[in-house]
Amino acid sequence: MGRALEMIVAASTIISSTTAVIALLLVWFQLRTQSRQLRQVALAGLHEELLSAEMQRAIRAICQFNPQELEIPRSERILEQVELILNRYDLIGMRVKCRVIPKSQAISSEWQVVLRIDHQLRQFIDAERQRRNGGPYKPGFEWLVTEARNYKLRHYPDTQIRPFRRIFNEQRSMTGNGAT
Repeated sequence: MGRALEMIVAASTIISSTTAVIALLLVWFQLRTQSRQLRQVALAGLHEELLSAEMQRAIRAICQFNPQELEIPRSERILEQVELILNRYDLIGMRVKCRVIPKSQAISSEWQVVLRIDHQLRQFIDAERQRRNGGPYKPGFEWLVTEARNYKLRHYPDTQIRPFRRIFNEQRSMTGNGAT
């Protein structure tokens, strides 16, 4: 009877241990799946935010100027558009850097826009940094620019990224025109 009891205890220990390992694996798989889903929701939110009419108008507006003209915006409206763009992309950079938004997907979908924005607003950013006596200014955006440049070099080394202006005529059609 002692031997049978030892066998029952050993079997129940093995079954309990196996059940615990399986449960841990299921919990790990569930958390991993949930994490992916949350990151995909964050990515969808990112695209919704960037495709808003307000954001698209702001991006189109800054592309109407030469970068030198944006160093010191001439109106409060232009300044608000510049700040809207930089604030949103700074936050996006922080979210991507902290892995709230998947880096590979965010960079692959936004690298061209980020580099165009950087081209248009680089002089403003540098001037703003000087106005604030140095130090970082929009570090999430700066990080995003670095990542976008690296992505471009790895995947599209020969591509030239240039902002362009949209020109609307009276018949409500539009054409693109290269910007400097």
